[in-house]
Amino acid sequence: MTKMLWKKIEGSLSEQTYVSLDIETTGIDFVRDRVIEIGLVKWRKNRKREKFHSLFKVDIPISQHSFSVHGITNSALKNAPYFHEMAGKIEDFLKDSIIIGFNYLSLDFSMLNKELRLAGRTPVYNPFIDVQCVSRAVFDGIPKSIGLTRLARKLNIEVGTSHRALPDALLAMKIWLKIMDKLEALGIKTISDFLESRYYNFKVMPKVAEIFKIAWEKGEVTIRYNSPYNGKMLRVIEPLAFRGRKIDAYCHVREDFRSFTVDRIIEYW
Repeated sequence: MTKMLWKKIEGSLSEQTYVSLDIETTGIDFVRDRVIEIGLVKWRKNRKREKFHSLFKVDIPISQHSFSVHGITNSALKNAPYFHEMAGKIEDFLKDSIIIGFNYLSLDFSMLNKELRLAGRTPVYNPFIDVQCVSRAVFDGIPKSIGLTRLARKLNIEVGTSHRALPDALLAMKIWLKIMDKLEALGIKTISDFLESRYYNFKVMPKVAEIFKIAWEKGEVTIRYNSPYNGKMLRVIEPLAFRGRKIDAYCHVREDFRSFTVDRIIEYW
């Protein structure tokens, strides 16, 4: 599936437009929680680095766990815009870019596309690179579960504020630039070289790839789902993102956001 995202991208790795993305949320529940901060850093060769940052007002409280990570309070959001007020600017910033992220498919992609859909916008399906994943293939001695700041330090990148959207997006971009330098030294200079090499080591379940292909072609997918609570049932969904063995989506029957376990999807069309 990920190769499909790259079908219009070609040429040198160093000549592309990259946008590093990081978000902070009220919590880690895809259905309930909301985005409260976004940081974007755009890099293009021989151009000044661009940045976009915003907090967002939300109508639900920030969980204690999330507050302990990013330190953002509900009172700090009082004068912030709602996400839908900034959605157009975010779309424009991401347009025609390769998205860079760290552990990107943990929650960020799902929450971003949830917010875009709530704002009446089209979810983004840009090609993406997870620097946590790629760095393990490119550099020796990078453990699988390494965090962003620790990885940056191992690559001799200065670390300042962490667990806030813009500083973390900037760190991820700096890591990607280090990776590009290493790839060039290894003779990997073009998008094609990178995608065909062992360094692009992102794996996607075949069923997930097929479901998203249908979604891109039709806009929605009908699935027969074996629910642990209600047995076999039909659902019409708009897939937004996937996380491991789950697909996060908008469900037309429930008229709400839901996560579907891939192994419980019996049929899809």
